[in-house]
Amino acid sequence: MLTSPSSSPPRTPGYEDCKKQSRVYLQDHGIEKDCNGKVICPVCCQSIEYGNVEDHIEDCLNLRNMLKTTGVSCVTPQRKSKPIGRFSPFNSYQQDFTSYYGDAYLLSSTSPDQQRKDEQIARQIHLTDLKELKKQQQEEECIKCDRCEKSLQIDSAIFLDHCVHSFCAECLRNCISQFMDEKEESDNTSCDLSCIPCPAACCFEFIPQTVISQVLTEKEKERLSDLGLKKAFNSNTFVKCPNPNCGTVIERVLRTREEIIQEIIRQKRPPSETEVHKEQYRFRCRICSTEFCSNCHSIPYHEQFTCASYHAFLHSKKCRFCDKMIDKSSKDVCTSEECQEKLKYACSHVHKCGHLCCGIKDEFLHLRCLQCSDELELQEGDDFCNICYTSSLKQAPCIELKCGHIFHYECIRKRLEKKWSGARITFNFEKCPLCNQVVEHYSLKDLILPIRALKSMVERKALMRMDHEGLLKCEEVTNEHGKYYKKPLEYAMNTFAYYLCYECKNPYYGGKIQCGGENDDENEDFNEQDLKCGSCCMKSVRSNLVCDLHGTEFIEYKCKFCCNIATWFCWGTTHFCDKCHRKQVEVQQLTKTPKSQLAKCLGPQKCPSGGNHPENGEEHVLGCSICRISRIHMD
Repeated sequence: MLTSPSSSPPRTPGYEDCKKQSRVYLQDHGIEKDCNGKVICPVCCQSIEYGNVEDHIEDCLNLRNMLKTTGVSCVTPQRKSKPIGRFSPFNSYQQDFTSYYGDAYLLSSTSPDQQRKDEQIARQIHLTDLKELKKQQQEEECIKCDRCEKSLQIDSAIFLDHCVHSFCAECLRNCISQFMDEKEESDNTSCDLSCIPCPAACCFEFIPQTVISQVLTEKEKERLSDLGLKKAFNSNTFVKCPNPNCGTVIERVLRTREEIIQEIIRQKRPPSETEVHKEQYRFRCRICSTEFCSNCHSIPYHEQFTCASYHAFLHSKKCRFCDKMIDKSSKDVCTSEECQEKLKYACSHVHKCGHLCCGIKDEFLHLRCLQCSDELELQEGDDFCNICYTSSLKQAPCIELKCGHIFHYECIRKRLEKKWSGARITFNFEKCPLCNQVVEHYSLKDLILPIRALKSMVERKALMRMDHEGLLKCEEVTNEHGKYYKKPLEYAMNTFAYYLCYECKNPYYGGKIQCGGENDDENEDFNEQDLKCGSCCMKSVRSNLVCDLHGTEFIEYKCKFCCNIATWFCWGTTHFCDKCHRKQVEVQQLTKTPKSQLAKCLGPQKCPSGGNHPENGEEHVLGCSICRISRIHMD
C-alpha cells in the first residue's frame, strides 16, 4: 500500500480503488512467456530471463530516476536513450499514474517493495491490453470453413472462384471422395465426373478442376480418372481393349437394331440373333489385333453365341469332339453321325487328371493328356491339326508320330492314302508336315509298307537310268561344292520323272523333270487312265516289239507332237509328253494342228530322243531305252 507524507498534496480520488483493481487484474492474468520459457517484456517485447524481469522493466520504464527526482513536476518523465525499441503505448500508462497519484507519486518516499509491486501492476495492465489487441487481430485475420465451421488462416483456406465459398482441404477431399463413392454405386452413365458440386448448402456451382487437382492425392486422382473411363465405357460410347498388354480405347459407332438387321440382309446373311449380336459387340483392336466381345470382354469373340448362350455353354456338359451342349445324363458324345463315327476308334481311357485320352482305340501306349501340358514346346489340345487346319487336336482321335508331332489319326491316313497330288510320282506326302521326317507309326503299317515298296522300285530304276546315262560321275555329284555331292540317289530322284502306270501299277520313266512343266507336282487335274507305260501301250496297239535283253519293261514312245519321251497315252492311240499334254488340255488342240506348224527336231545332238525318228506329228516307238542309251554312248 503506497503512503504519502502529510506535507504531500492530496491524492487523486479513486487512487486506492485503481490500485486494488490493477492487482486483482494481475492475479487473474499470468505473465506471458515465449516458446523457450522466457518472459516477454510488455514494453520492448524482448525475451528476458525470469530473474531479471523487474530490473529490465525498471530500466525500460525509467521509473527509478522518476521516483528519485524531487521538487520537479514531471508530467512526462524523461527516458534514457537505452534500451531502444520501447513500446510507445506505455507512455499513456505513465501519464495515468501521474494523473491518479498526482505529484505524490513522484515525491513519495515509497518503500522499494511497494514500488516494485506498482511497476508490476503497470506492466500487467499493459500486457493484458496487448493480449486483447492480439486476439482481436487474429479474429479479424481468420475465416471459417463453410462445411465444418473451423477457423482457418487466410493462407490455408481454399476459395472457390465461382461461388466465393471457402473450405478447408480436408472437407473438400472428403466431399470429392463421397461423390466418387456414390457414382461407383450408381448405374447412371450420363453423369459428368468433371462437374462435382460445391459442398455448401443451396449452392449450384461446381468445384474447379484446379481445386480438385490441388486437394486430391495421386492415388485419388487415378481413381477419379478410372471412374470416368468406366462410366464412359458403360455409356456405350467407348470400348476398351481387354488385352492387359494393350488397353486401347476404341470409339463405338452406335446403331439401332433395325439398322444392324438391314446391314445383315444387305450382306445376304441370315438375320439371326447371333449375327445381330456379332455386329453389335464384336470388335477387333487395331493396335494388337485382339478380337473380343465388348459386352462380356471374352477373348476371342464367341462365334455362333450370344453372351448369355456362351455363358450357359461354358457351364454345361459338352461333346468331347464337337463341343456341342449335351444332356448331363448323356455320355461324352453327341448323337451326330460324325461324332459317333469318331467314337468307334477313339480311346476311352481317362487320365489321372480326369481328362479323356485323345488317342486311338487299343493303342499300345496312351497319348499324353493334351489339356494339361505345361511345356511350351509341346502341342496342346486347342492347337489346330497341321494337316486339316479346320479343327483342334482334341476334336478327333490323334496319334503321336515317331518324330514327336501329333496329328488327327484320320488326317494322317487320308494323307497317305491320297499319295502324291500330281501325275509325277513324288514322296513328300510320306513326310511329317512339321519336321519333314518320314512318318512312322504302328497303326499306319498297312499304308506305309506299299509306299515303301513303290519308293524302293522308283529309286532302283532312277539309279539304273543314272548309271546308263553316265551321270554317276557328273560334276554335281563328284564335286564337293556340288548340290548333290555324294548323294547320287537324291540327284536321280530330282532329275528323272517317273509315273505310275494305270494298268500294271508299275512306275515308268517319263523323261527328265526339267522337260516337264514347272507345275508338274501341282497338276491335280489329270486323268490317271491316260498314264500307261510302254509295255501296256504295246498291248493296247497290239505291237509285238520286245527287247531280247530287257523285255518290255523299258520300252518307250516318243511324244507325237515333239521330240520328248511320252508319258501320257490318251484315247488308246496318241502319246503325249507332259508339256504337250498340258497344251492339249489347257491351251490349244494339238491334235488339230497341222504338221507344218509343229515343233521341228533340232538334230541328233540336241534331240532328247536321239534324232532318229519320223517327223513330229506321227506316232513312233523308241524301243528299249536301256539299249538305246547304250548305243548312244557307244557312238
